[in-house]
Amino acid sequence: MMYWNAKEMNNFVNYLLLFRDRLPLDECEISYSKPCDSEEYSEIFRFANMRIHYAVSLCQTKVLKVCIRNVQVWLMHGNSTLMSQFLRRVELTGVTMWKHSLDFSSCPTLEDLNLCSSRIYGPKISSQSVRCLSITQCQFNVDTGSRMRISAPCLVYLQLADVSGTAPLLERMPLLVTAFIRLGRGGFGTCTHEAYGDCDECFPYDGYYYGHDDYGASFANYHGSNDSVLLQGLSGATSLGLTTIDPNVFTFRKDLKQCPTFSMLKTLLLNEWCVAADFGALVKFLQCTPILEKLIIQLRLEKYSWY
Repeated sequence: MMYWNAKEMNNFVNYLLLFRDRLPLDECEISYSKPCDSEEYSEIFRFANMRIHYAVSLCQTKVLKVCIRNVQVWLMHGNSTLMSQFLRRVELTGVTMWKHSLDFSSCPTLEDLNLCSSRIYGPKISSQSVRCLSITQCQFNVDTGSRMRISAPCLVYLQLADVSGTAPLLERMPLLVTAFIRLGRGGFGTCTHEAYGDCDECFPYDGYYYGHDDYGASFANYHGSNDSVLLQGLSGATSLGLTTIDPNVFTFRKDLKQCPTFSMLKTLLLNEWCVAADFGALVKFLQCTPILEKLIIQLRLEKYSWY
């Protein structure tokens, strides 16, 4: 069997696309999982963004899937954005996204957006049409500490799980039905004190993350240090899961200082973080959920050694 190197494969694919011309595509999938050195990396992904543009803008694909393992690929760097009247679903794994590539406003029929194991840098993820948004194992602005906003007013389903960096600010989602949030360890801030905000461990969270970001935007204009980061945007949901990997992550506890009323919430899932400090967080939630029907609290069983 003959094996092609990266350059030979690129030549083959380029000629294939040339002869194929602009015939419509139902689905485009770009995947790569083999580890490579810097020279191979440059050649393998030299045409990646061009091929995405070919599929989305020229061939009017309805589904775009990019899955990269073992390496990170810059997706649509510079001022590039996805622009398509036909794109309905986007799945991105193992990519690095920057600023303009986070703006999906030029994809008016996009309904399903899935981001996994990716690095996301910028002030805002925005889409006026997306109904299902899943962000898992991603990093938000890990090198800058700036807080990112998520603007998706048509969302019906939201999953934000095992992410690191700075917890994003969720804008209003009036159509939201189901949401599941599981905060990771890295960058979300932890505090072992019972009352958040009364110790030096908490101060960097307010002072550093609520300043002027590296993208030229001031967050102080739309968000004060005592306002809600996550809960306000989730307040219209009917089914909600709020969990943390580390029970000392205080993002939820901080949000509870300005907790909205969850007037539509019927099912609520929490874990260990809500039962610390004499069940204060749990009591606060019960006060703000007037029609709650089902409460689930996940508790891990500690392993003890007997001597």
